[in-house]
Amino acid sequence: MKKILSTLLAIIMLMSSFCMVASADTEIDIFIDGIKLQCDKAPYIENGRTMVPMRKIFESLNSTVEWEGSTQTITATKGDTQIVLQIGRPTLYKNGVAETLDVSPIIKEGSTFVPARAVAQALGTKVDWFGESSTVFIASKDTNVIKDFPAIILPDWNGLEVVEDPYGGDYSYAIYSGKDEMVDENVPKKIVTVIEDWFDTLEYNGWVKSEPEDSYHYMDYDFLVNEKSDILYGFKFYLGVSSYGWNHAYYSFKIQPVYYRIIYKNNGEYMKALFDDIDDYVYFGSEWQLSDYEKITIYDSNNNTKTLYEYEAAPLLGAGWSTEPHMVTMYAPDGRMITVGVQEVAAYQNVGWYTEPVVTMYAPDGRTIVILQSEAAAYRNVGWYDTQYEAEEANRPKPSQSESYNPSADGYYYRTPTGKKYHLDPNCGGENSYRTTNISGLSPCSKCAK
Repeated sequence: MKKILSTLLAIIMLMSSFCMVASADTEIDIFIDGIKLQCDKAPYIENGRTMVPMRKIFESLNSTVEWEGSTQTITATKGDTQIVLQIGRPTLYKNGVAETLDVSPIIKEGSTFVPARAVAQALGTKVDWFGESSTVFIASKDTNVIKDFPAIILPDWNGLEVVEDPYGGDYSYAIYSGKDEMVDENVPKKIVTVIEDWFDTLEYNGWVKSEPEDSYHYMDYDFLVNEKSDILYGFKFYLGVSSYGWNHAYYSFKIQPVYYRIIYKNNGEYMKALFDDIDDYVYFGSEWQLSDYEKITIYDSNNNTKTLYEYEAAPLLGAGWSTEPHMVTMYAPDGRMITVGVQEVAAYQNVGWYTEPVVTMYAPDGRTIVILQSEAAAYRNVGWYDTQYEAEEANRPKPSQSESYNPSADGYYYRTPTGKKYHLDPNCGGENSYRTTNISGLSPCSKCAK
């Protein structure tokens, strides 16, 4: 039983480690009052908390921020609220009162990151985490938001009773208005006022309002594009009357999401296309391509990287970037080879490696040199040889046929590459013999032995 429990525990711990890795790599979106926060450095998860670039979040929350480099201290001020944090210390001071944090501010890749929830709440905002979409929603006031679509803020109902409409499907809401004054024969004035104020807020947050060509409801509008965000959804809104039974009716409104995909051309042109319209642009022979949901990593000629969506990467790929790192095969004088990134070439060259195959050349006077294989012909032309044997052979004197060679004059012997005898006279050794001082393991031929 103990063995089974320990095995299960190990499996659980292993699964947990995978989950933690996945969480760390997940792309995180942050919305402040329905507007997506555009960060130059990506937020990430640390110890279960979302870390976000310091200056970006403070300034987006209308705070002034100061950095004291000598003490690595961050001071943010908003109205009569001041918060102080220090790199590496899990403490936040709000107007001098200390609060313990789950994670400390940190400097990562040259940028300062702070825990999003802690600093946002300290500045008086409401913070929600939507785990399914890895989204942080920050609201500067008590704001309603659709969980699946955090850029869509619902109205401040100003006392109206609003509940999810059980009969209208997803994103449908019932409004109970009481006995307010009737407008347009059916719609209470209070409801209209609330919704018109809501439309103003939506437009302030970047939504573009338009009227559909065909309208069948009391209020019918499209909010398909948000000019302040790169989100890939919009919505249609309509207000109507729902009824049940013979004598009961209530007002209801519905938000119908619409979805986009990014399409692009290789020249860098791109656009959002409604999901239902993609086939009008992307087809066989068209210049338009459908960008993937996931980002890709691309490499320049020095293997510097950028991680971008396909539509962002397209013009760079056309300008010489690659989806694969640039690699070079290096060669050592002893025949070894290794493949390295181009950014590592200089380091290998500094310790004797080459970017081309190399050979060793031999001079008749005993010198050797390691050169590029492509340079070998030029060295041969000035008296260098491919093998030590050829170099030594070139150093052998060429006596005339009429005179006998006296080996005692210089102490050299003559041998053939495969022979087991040495000779005192080159004429005795024959055409294949070469001049050497090394006769280890050899005996003189019968003629020279005399």
